[in-house]
Amino acid sequence: MDRVLTLAALAPNLGTLHQHGRSWSRAELDAEAHRLRASVAAVAGRGEVVEVPAPDPVTALAFLEAAWLEGRIPTPRARAVGPARALGCDAPDPNTALVIRTSGSTGEPKHVAFDAASVLRSANKIALYLGLEARDCVGIVQSLEHGYGLVGQLFSALNAGSDVVWAGAVFPAEQASTLDAAAITVLASVPYTLSELLRAGLRGARVRCVGSAGGPLSAPLAARLREAFPGAVLWNQYGCTEAGPRLTACSSDDPAFARGSVGRAVDGVELVVSADFEVLFAADTTMLGYVGNAAATHAARVGRFVKTGDLGRLENGHLFITGRSDEVVKVRGQKVPLALVATAAEHCGARVAIAVAIPREGSGELEICVIYEADSDLTRLALAKRLPLECAPSRLLRVPRLPRLASGKIDRDAAARLARGGPP
Repeated sequence: MDRVLTLAALAPNLGTLHQHGRSWSRAELDAEAHRLRASVAAVAGRGEVVEVPAPDPVTALAFLEAAWLEGRIPTPRARAVGPARALGCDAPDPNTALVIRTSGSTGEPKHVAFDAASVLRSANKIALYLGLEARDCVGIVQSLEHGYGLVGQLFSALNAGSDVVWAGAVFPAEQASTLDAAAITVLASVPYTLSELLRAGLRGARVRCVGSAGGPLSAPLAARLREAFPGAVLWNQYGCTEAGPRLTACSSDDPAFARGSVGRAVDGVELVVSADFEVLFAADTTMLGYVGNAAATHAARVGRFVKTGDLGRLENGHLFITGRSDEVVKVRGQKVPLALVATAAEHCGARVAIAVAIPREGSGELEICVIYEADSDLTRLALAKRLPLECAPSRLLRVPRLPRLASGKIDRDAAARLARGGPP
């Protein structure tokens, strides 16, 4: 059983799950898992990778336990509404206990395999540095399709015995209402979703901890979070699915937080920055590999370290992310970090922005276009004052809403299509 994830192992001090006006106890979850055993057995052959139809935490946990006990290897899919299906490929390691999809924000999504011990360590260490306790009520708005929502929030909360409130509604106003009614004490999400919840009116006198990950937490958003949750400690977190999912964390009590650091390596993590400024990690929660993609698994590793694809620097143990290795482009012979351009737009008044490089019409050269959400138009002059000459964008495009993936991250490919004048 040491290779199998069960509710007993994952959540030894299981609290209560709340969703849509109903609370689920451990006994009810056990009964639901038992009921699903028959349906899981009919999904695929023993040992095949299956996807979990998990529109909410109850279904997710019950299906996961049933699948593990039946010897299946589940892949969380929060948005799946039909029957689960086999992926039709082999796990990279016989110790595989859980497979999680990457967000796909920087390419095709991959399926990342973990053993049971790594998943449990991830849940436990996140619960420890956030200080989660049985008295906490954790609000979840992230999809359970990816590691941030499943392991970083749901599993870590249950590992600490905290109550969990699922606010999976489509509209931020409904999510804010659910979280407010539950009197949550802990909230975590990506910066964009946190911003939308604040715009929907979410406030919380009882909220003591607000976590952000999945993108840079801007100073203006941090200020708004402090105003909305005056008694809360803010956490800037960083990681990737392959890390299981957390690598660093930094609280607002740390002076480096105000300087934009994503924090120090959490327990069990070692960080290095390569000669090309790419962040590499080694951790006791690292993936076993990518399911059905040995070439990608090999390409991701540098000795005992794994590539993140992010560029950064280390200052006295604090990590600062400066961009993506695949987001540095050459324009007129000069290297342009696209993340730097997007950040400048946000400092000039954009709620959120992304910079993309597209072919200039009538030539083979690239030009920079900034697509952004804001209440009013930005000007190229304002951005030019904040950027080196070679980084100044040629075009600005204000949109009502940037296209997003299920994880909450901006869909870069769809944004680039908008910049080229096509549909997202």
